[in-house]
Amino acid sequence: MDHICSREKKVSVAVMARDEEGNVALVLSGIRRAIRRHGIDGCEVFLVDGYSVDDTVRIALRSGVRVLRAREGKGNGVRKALAAASGEYLVLMDADGSHDPNDIPRLLEAIREKRADMVIASRITGGSEEMGPGSVDGLLRLAGNKLSSLAVNARWGTRLTDVQNGYRILKVSSAKELPLQEHGFAIEQEMVMKMLRAGKKISEIPGREKKRLCGRSKISKRKELPKYLRSLVRNI
Repeated sequence: MDHICSREKKVSVAVMARDEEGNVALVLSGIRRAIRRHGIDGCEVFLVDGYSVDDTVRIALRSGVRVLRAREGKGNGVRKALAAASGEYLVLMDADGSHDPNDIPRLLEAIREKRADMVIASRITGGSEEMGPGSVDGLLRLAGNKLSSLAVNARWGTRLTDVQNGYRILKVSSAKELPLQEHGFAIEQEMVMKMLRAGKKISEIPGREKKRLCGRSKISKRKELPKYLRSLVRNI
């Protein structure tokens, strides 16, 4: 896997953040270590910030990365990242420490070997410390994800297991063709459905989701679930 990314095939890594001052420095340093360890050349890392009110932006700038500001909402941040990416491929990951930076080279290898337009790090095959029957929120996340994946597979004849995970790699030219409209976290499943509708190829690798490093999630699963359902009905 040495030198998997040449300077002619640059990869961009967008770290999505909002009020993650306790995690962002460790996440960015972990990405840099993974890139160096696996000999990935010609890569750019930038932060997409949803107007944090803490020190997230200052810490990221001090770490030496470019910071883009996006209107609050995961979907707006993803569109901002796609517009800003200079690489052939774009990795999307969160700033809370739940995504393992060592999966970046595995995602990159998979999208190139499988000639896919998107590869998702599946928590269903890789495991999750956050999603599952251990809590009401975790159970809601698992149930919603299973429902979305089953509906997508029935509609397009695929065998995807985790259409909602935000940790993924995209072929930028393919993703830019999609008319993405979601403003919130339903952007991930919208992207899957619109890629499949456009005849694009999606694959998965196992990817373990860890607990966030510190702090608490600002996402209300109970409030997000109806948005996911509306998005599913609208795009299926």
